[in-house]
Amino acid sequence: MLKSSQLFLFLLILSTSSLFSQTGSIKGVVTDAKSGETLIGCNVLIQGTDKGTITDFDGNYEIPEVPTGDYNLVISYVSYENQIVRVSVKNGETAEVNVQMSESAIELESVTVKATRKTDTEVALLNILKTSNMVVSGISNQQIAKSQDKDASEVVRRIPGVTIREGRFIIVRGLIERYNSVWLNNSSTPSSEADIRAFSFDVIPSNAIDRILIYKTPAPELPADFAGAAIQIFTKSNADENSLSFSYGVGYNSQATGNEDFRTYKKGKTDWLGYDDGTRSLPAGYPESPTAISELVNNPTPETKDKVNTIGRSFNKDWESEQKTPGINQSASITLSRRFLAGKVSIGNLTSLNYSNSYTYFEGDKRAYDGYDVNADQPYINHQFMNQRSTNSVRVGGLMNWLFIFGNNQRIEFRNILNQFGDSYVNTRTGYDNASSSDLRQSELFYQSRTTYSGQLSGTHKMNNDLAHLSWTLGYAYANRKQPDTRRVTSYVPAGEDLPYTYLFTRDPDPRLFGRLYLGNHENIYTANISFSQKLLLSEQFIPELKVGTYIENKTRQFDARNIGFIKSGFPSSALFQQPLDTIFADKNINYDKGIRIAEKTSASDSYRAENQLYAGYLAFNLPVTSKWNVYTGARVENNTQESFISTIDTAVYSNPKTDIFFTLNTTYNFTEKTLLRFAYGRSVNRPEFREVSPFVYYDFEQVASIYGNTALKNCYVNNYDLRFEWYPSNGESITIGGFYKQFDNTIEAHLRVFGSDLSYQYENTQEAYSAGVELDIRKNLGTLAGNNEGGFLRDFTLVLNAALIKSEVNTNDPNERDSVRVMQGQSPYIFNAGLFWQNEKANLTLSVLYNVIGKRIIFVGDQSNPHTWEMPRNSLDFTLIKSIGKNFQIKAGIKDLLNNNIRWVQNFDFKKADQTETVTREVPYFTYKPGTIFNLGLTYTIR
Repeated sequence: MLKSSQLFLFLLILSTSSLFSQTGSIKGVVTDAKSGETLIGCNVLIQGTDKGTITDFDGNYEIPEVPTGDYNLVISYVSYENQIVRVSVKNGETAEVNVQMSESAIELESVTVKATRKTDTEVALLNILKTSNMVVSGISNQQIAKSQDKDASEVVRRIPGVTIREGRFIIVRGLIERYNSVWLNNSSTPSSEADIRAFSFDVIPSNAIDRILIYKTPAPELPADFAGAAIQIFTKSNADENSLSFSYGVGYNSQATGNEDFRTYKKGKTDWLGYDDGTRSLPAGYPESPTAISELVNNPTPETKDKVNTIGRSFNKDWESEQKTPGINQSASITLSRRFLAGKVSIGNLTSLNYSNSYTYFEGDKRAYDGYDVNADQPYINHQFMNQRSTNSVRVGGLMNWLFIFGNNQRIEFRNILNQFGDSYVNTRTGYDNASSSDLRQSELFYQSRTTYSGQLSGTHKMNNDLAHLSWTLGYAYANRKQPDTRRVTSYVPAGEDLPYTYLFTRDPDPRLFGRLYLGNHENIYTANISFSQKLLLSEQFIPELKVGTYIENKTRQFDARNIGFIKSGFPSSALFQQPLDTIFADKNINYDKGIRIAEKTSASDSYRAENQLYAGYLAFNLPVTSKWNVYTGARVENNTQESFISTIDTAVYSNPKTDIFFTLNTTYNFTEKTLLRFAYGRSVNRPEFREVSPFVYYDFEQVASIYGNTALKNCYVNNYDLRFEWYPSNGESITIGGFYKQFDNTIEAHLRVFGSDLSYQYENTQEAYSAGVELDIRKNLGTLAGNNEGGFLRDFTLVLNAALIKSEVNTNDPNERDSVRVMQGQSPYIFNAGLFWQNEKANLTLSVLYNVIGKRIIFVGDQSNPHTWEMPRNSLDFTLIKSIGKNFQIKAGIKDLLNNNIRWVQNFDFKKADQTETVTREVPYFTYKPGTIFNLGLTYTIR
């Protein structure tokens, strides 16, 4: 007991002593090495930071409040050689560094020393937006830290015109994820999904983000393959200080935590680390060839029958879920920030590890219809189910970024981020199916693991007295998605009959009926880009800038599927299928001649491989026409070849080589230093994704639908127009209002189609479309509204508000379409975000309230027989409290989705009654559930 008390006292003293800021200062005199005269106006900068000063009339300088540690001082002056001097700063002391400067052999007109610009603050972000040549929006790490947003998917929905679908896919200006290009640290990101082009934003933890920029207009240096936006995510790289921080958080989900209806199934030993240990793998000895089982069945001998029986019995027999009450959500992270010197090089390292384990649960009403009974004024029911989903999600992630600064801030960066995700869930479904006139019970045991890695080696170099800049990036990205042993079970009883449920087995493998589905998706991206800019000193008033660059991208994907299942064999007694599952799957009943047996229906087109080669180059000019008017224009050339192959055939089933030139124009007129007007035009492209052009059919259990690819898809081309007025009233404040117009040729959408009796969707081109809207973004400190410099109580309040009104229209000219003219899939007519922040520095306390709502949008496009499926608006309200205790502790508490509105999908039936001339619209539910309110509490301890 005494030792424990002594240890506690020691830790308390240690933590208390570190509450006091440990800083020193640097001062000195700069003189000419030959004459000894003092030099006036020398730049003195701490390498790799934004701290610096200039010498006074006596050549003196002083840099106060420098954190303790070792630094390189960079001293520069016109016509003198730069000097780099090492200095050690101690707590409470002043380090004196006197420097003698030698004249340069080359006469220089001027010299500029650039500080390392901070990019993660709100003020820095607004400066980036203001000085950009393009129409761009964004969010900084400083604003992110004031919310409960745990990853990039939750962060980006705070940006004007941005919404999120399914919790991780971005929609910009009403355009779904396929129309958006996502780059991480100047390199392309892989798609984590097999069926759509979609970067999963939940793979980037919020505490790793430095800033997010969303470019809404094309530019020569940006990828041409976007229509909504080109999104640039930058992770932290610069270590501001030496520190080590630990964080731990807990969360209570009102729908999941402590819920006795929560279900799970047998897991592997490494599920808690986000990957399967082989528990769900195909049994050892299972044939590699998808046709091997059929070949054995087609050659029925005692030996082949025994072999089929042995293979069937080798599968695990875990078909049922079990009740397990989940605990609280938990998360933990550790972050090391380090700065040190190696000779005249400043080195920074940021390393972070994070872990989370969370649970979600919902009960949802899922319906589908076969039309509408006008006389009875009610829909014809196709099916009506109660869905229950129990999900356990694990994330393990790491980030390691290195920054090397040479001389006058020549930079080399090496960034790495790795994430491992594991999602295990149990779907259960009960209800009525009209096609079979039966009450059904269905279940799905599902697991997927996702591995994502992104790494970049990049450099930024300033030359020719800062008139020329060279930047380059080598990148590699990897995404691996595994979905092993998805198991689905169906049992039925005739509707209204008091009979035992019968498990449904057929004579042919079906992924819905005792299917065992194995999917794998691997994607690799190799990128290289180089950009060079040169300012041309044509005159003092006219200094244009030339930019050139090239970009190379090689993307490969391998998708594999094995469609395996158990079917009826021989003529077993019907009573067998009314027994418990462990009885049905007893070894004696897995019998080639009578009972059930293993079968495989994997076709050659179920797996595919694909390649995409992109070669791009650009030329651009930045022209300061007058002191107020700037023109940025240029062209980008892209040669893109996309090919898809069925895995067993070397000939491409889809090939689309194409070379395009994309012209862009961005102009800015500065009325004053605080107000400006932008106009932009650019042409862009939206290419089909691998899965969309593959001849593969995927069954979506949750949507009860099959998804078809289409090898006839064409590129979609887009003309983009933007006009935006920007006002920056004071430091950290901005008000912008703008409008946009986009015209599309050959838009790509998922359309409802009838293939047999099943509900199906296929990707298709529509003829033309447009999207137009207005956007408003306000960041305002309320203290300025008080009419005095103090601002009173209001000075602690900041309002962040953005809204968008959007209208879109698709002209299909397709007789199979329900509407020849309609809104674009995924487009919301309005988006509204509001945040009110109260931050009091004396109390070290921050409070925030965040609100979000979007208008209804089409999830699935209907046809003549089936209406569109709409996602309806819902209100989201978050509350966050952040309290700093001294210099070391921080507490964050909050309530996420306080209102817990229903997530609702609906369909609308339009008809005319016999005695009426006006069209009547009836809204019917399609899918409804509550996601739950989450209560979070976290503690962070930082050692500085």
